[in-house]
Amino acid sequence: MTICLLAIIIVNFVLASTSFAQCQGSSPNWTVATPYSAKDVQDCVNIARNGDVINIPSANLTWNTTVVIPNTKGVKIIGAGIGNTRVTGSAEPKIEVRIASGNNTFTRISGIEFYDSSAHGISLIQTTAYGVRSKGRYRVDNCSFNYHKGIRTWGNAYGVVDACEFYHTDGYHGYQMMISGITGKPSTGTMGNDLGYQDWSEPVSYGTEYMHVWENNLISFTQWSWSGQVQNWNDGHAGGRVMFRHNTVVNGIIPGGHDACTNSRRGFHSVEMYGNTFRTTENIWSLNYSRGGGFLIYDNTFQLYNLGVISPLYFPNPVYRYPASSCGTPWNVACSATSGKICIKALNSCKTNADCTWVPNDSCVNLDGNDGGYPCRDQFGFAGNDMTSNPVMGWNNLWCKGSPNCTPNQHAAITWPSQDDHVIKRERDVIDFNSLTNIGTCNDGIDNNGDGLADMKDPVCIQFWDATNHRKKNYTPLKYPHPLRKPDAPRGVKLLN
Repeated sequence: MTICLLAIIIVNFVLASTSFAQCQGSSPNWTVATPYSAKDVQDCVNIARNGDVINIPSANLTWNTTVVIPNTKGVKIIGAGIGNTRVTGSAEPKIEVRIASGNNTFTRISGIEFYDSSAHGISLIQTTAYGVRSKGRYRVDNCSFNYHKGIRTWGNAYGVVDACEFYHTDGYHGYQMMISGITGKPSTGTMGNDLGYQDWSEPVSYGTEYMHVWENNLISFTQWSWSGQVQNWNDGHAGGRVMFRHNTVVNGIIPGGHDACTNSRRGFHSVEMYGNTFRTTENIWSLNYSRGGGFLIYDNTFQLYNLGVISPLYFPNPVYRYPASSCGTPWNVACSATSGKICIKALNSCKTNADCTWVPNDSCVNLDGNDGGYPCRDQFGFAGNDMTSNPVMGWNNLWCKGSPNCTPNQHAAITWPSQDDHVIKRERDVIDFNSLTNIGTCNDGIDNNGDGLADMKDPVCIQFWDATNHRKKNYTPLKYPHPLRKPDAPRGVKLLN
């Protein structure tokens, strides 16, 4: 037994200290050797222990295969900084981080420039089904994404993207951020994956780490694809959720995503957006193409050259529903005009519960309200599979137009097309506070939703709105900077810890 124990100790020592051909050093610090190919980095990942650091020196790299970090361990892949460690090539994505909900791991990717490619730079994937919030965490920081695809997330593998720069000359289809609630765990269903039902079974999680967090990033586009079309740099669906704070966006839209889509997936779940600066340099029509989910929007500023709608927080598509035949264009059916039923978990059309056999314990329910009409599934103002009220809320959002350097001095009101007023109503679905006049939805003296109760007598105002402090009731923002930003480093450093 003594001999066996000694042999095990020797083997572990060798694995922890031996310098491999393309991976030099020992645990906890490794350095990739030239030519720094994806395979070389993968070799380091394979021999590294949970928590180890893998350093990539300055070099221009071409990766045609993906570096995969397994869900059994977290490692830190650290480049020599933006402008020094540059990665291009056809790999889709360049780095894939797999995260299991039950493993308490932490992965960090820092100091790398992902340049000139049509593939995603980084994918962050929850590889286990919903049921337990992920213990695994990630941080992507001090990286640059200089092309039209940046970071894509799958499932509820939570973490922070900070101090990164996202550039492209054309962002119309440039999804620098794609937030999907679909997990990497296959399950029975029309798409073979979780379709967002599980995430929609959970409440909104404003002020917590249970969102993908983007903070202190620069997102900038310099060329427009359509005249008057702001850059579509982000998207989300299937129960995705994001906290977007203290970022600067130049010629880009407000974060958001899709509505519920029959025969395909659920809508985007929620956006917590505050302390951001949005600027535009040309005539645009709208900054916002979101079609559902919960929104908490405050302390943002908008400096716009020109705007075709009445507010930067105008929601032009709040009650669209895709046709039942597909989840593509056209956006030509309002959910208030849609009738029919769906299997709530699998999302296929149905007439009775007997048609819902893709997913166990599924049921056939009305797609929108009473076979068409309010409340529309996954529309603004609601959260949860049971259509729980959760109004869109905003305060202290200011804007101006005429120049990207103008001084924001107008209230950016949350509004929508007049034809949708019967589906979206103030007090019931939206609460907005005008800090310039000290008047808001819940203290304007108007029965906005027509229920016979005005202002703080209205049950939604009572439940959700703090009339004294003019903000969401019982809301505390997540600690800033994000708890995972340790050690921190300023943008543009050439060598990171």
